[in-house]
Amino acid sequence: LSSNGLLGYISSITWQTGTNYSKLREYLVSSAGICKLVNLPFNVFKDAYVDTGVYILARDNRSEYLIYQFDKKEKEPSLVDIPYKYVKTSLMTKPDYKIVLEPEAVELLNSIVERIRFSPLGNFTISTQGLSGSRFRRVPDDSNDDSYMFLEKGQAYRYDLQITSTSFVTLEDKQSLKVFYDSQPKILFRRLVNRQDRLMAGYTTQSIVFKKDINPFIITDNHWDTKYVLGIVNSKLISYLYVKTSSIATKNDFRQTTLTELRQLPIREINFDNPADVAMHDNMVALVETMLNLHKQLPGLSGIQREMVEAQIETADREIDALVYRLYGLTDDEIGIVEG
Repeated sequence: LSSNGLLGYISSITWQTGTNYSKLREYLVSSAGICKLVNLPFNVFKDAYVDTGVYILARDNRSEYLIYQFDKKEKEPSLVDIPYKYVKTSLMTKPDYKIVLEPEAVELLNSIVERIRFSPLGNFTISTQGLSGSRFRRVPDDSNDDSYMFLEKGQAYRYDLQITSTSFVTLEDKQSLKVFYDSQPKILFRRLVNRQDRLMAGYTTQSIVFKKDINPFIITDNHWDTKYVLGIVNSKLISYLYVKTSSIATKNDFRQTTLTELRQLPIREINFDNPADVAMHDNMVALVETMLNLHKQLPGLSGIQREMVEAQIETADREIDALVYRLYGLTDDEIGIVEG
């Protein structure tokens, strides 16, 4: 480009927050400029089954850029008189230099980081991406130390692991994976983000091998209680922060989480010398235990009984969200942003 030239380009949106594109984003911030980003509705280009966007880039640095995201189901998008949001380029920070999709979400996250002590989830857990079922050799039973139950059919949901059918597999040639499937408390992140823009984190203590769309996280630091963390990652606040800062999580065709981004989730630390902190921690653990017990009851219920338990689940869910807002010190205005 010439010194005042502009480049208009159309491509997929994955580069905006995807881990593999951090070097590109760093270059655009440090050695070039981003002018405008328009993320288009799904299926604008009939033969391109990907989420796409229009990008205007410059040769010189810019202190801010404009961004607009169409609703994925918009049928007649127009590039005329777009109500852009202004984003300060300084909000794109290392090491990832993610494109800021929603400045309110990033500003909220930055505010939270300044007011509380937190640890990224990946700092005190180990986690893995599940493998395809075809990668495991089936065996008749679990009669030896290398044999494990395998989830043939079933799924992880919020506070729940639903098992429909199982078989047995051997991990004889995958010894390093045993730690993820042994009998111990595990948070199970479903790979897909649901249509309500919520992360889905289940729970189990069973010894069981999961298919590739269930990713187990295991806490390795006794300072943390698995049920405390489970309540936080299933909250509205954490889902809001995740979805609003990840273009991959809002794709229309395959709305998914990534291990890299899940490991960055900010988990509020507890000062166990502070009675107020201890009280909130214990309250969270008790609420999550209630949620786990209620979800266990659902499969055998119907009619009015099922409706009663579902109502109890909704109540506990709201109490967990309110507790997370207190833990993270959100103001009423900030809660309003999250609640939409």
